[in-house]
Amino acid sequence: MEDILIATDEDGGTAVLTTNSSQSHYGCPVLRIDARDVDSDFGPADLIGNLERGPLMTAASVVAG
Repeated sequence: MEDILIATDEDGGTAVLTTNSSQSHYGCPVLRIDARDVDSDFGPADLIGNLERGPLMTAASVVAG
């Protein structure tokens, strides 16, 4: 699978769907976030966010949004 760009931010951070990850199983894509505070891969049910800054959301919600 070719990476699919989901979002970018003003600081150069990106969010992409990719299967090029150890977290990807059976060819299912994961959400890779590469930003100032985060550099990780997330499965659909993984929570993303910081409770001190606001609510958490699932990686699937980020992709759907």
